Amino acid sequence: MARELDSFVLAFCWVHVRRDFLEAARSYPEHEKWMLAWVEKIGELYHINNQRVALWDDNIALHLQSAEFSQQQQRLEFCLSSMAQQRDDCLRDGENLDTVQKKVLTSLKGHWPGLILFADNPQIPMDNNESERNIRKGVIARNNYFGSGSQWSAQLLATMLTLMQTFLRWKINPRHWLFAYLNCCAENKGQAPDDLSPFLPWEMDEERRLFLSQAQPPDT
Repeated sequence: MARELDSFVLAFCWVHVRRDFLEAARSYPEHEKWMLAWVEKIGELYHINNQRVALWDDNIALHLQSAEFSQQQQRLEFCLSSMAQQRDDCLRDGENLDTVQKKVLTSLKGHWPGLILFADNPQIPMDNNESERNIRKGVIARNNYFGSGSQWSAQLLATMLTLMQTFLRWKINPRHWLFAYLNCCAENKGQAPDDLSPFLPWEMDEERRLFLSQAQPPDT
């Protein structure tokens, strides 16, 4: 999607970069000290960015932020610039690097444009941990219930997650809504109801939204 649409920009994950260095450190003990030095640099980036984001006002443009924020912004930019410079210096002096060292630095350089998007866009996190946690339950369910290689199960998962998030945004109890909808289908001889308005949050009246926002009644 990012390749086909210019409006999409890929933001890469610093946790995955950190993992590359840690795995290399475990697999190549002779380079452990060198790898962990880069891990420390990544940790410093996180520390500076956390301080910066704590001062971020998302109602104000980047160049209009407070003096305290601007100070942390400058620290972050300097840290990123120094890291890029050291990376390029090491790659330029490639004869003194082992293959695994060249590999992790080349990967870092290749992903760099997507790794530094957070610098000019404080609303972008440095990693995708939260996104992965949010989809974890759905992915596990799909693997357990319908298999991970089935296209229709992926479409079903996407549909159901979209429905559930829609209900939550409208403060509707997903379990109560699903019971009401499936019960209506059963009464309609296994077919979807002809009139979907009682099940669409933006079309149902306030009384029904309030009813479906509550837990499913015990007598049902």
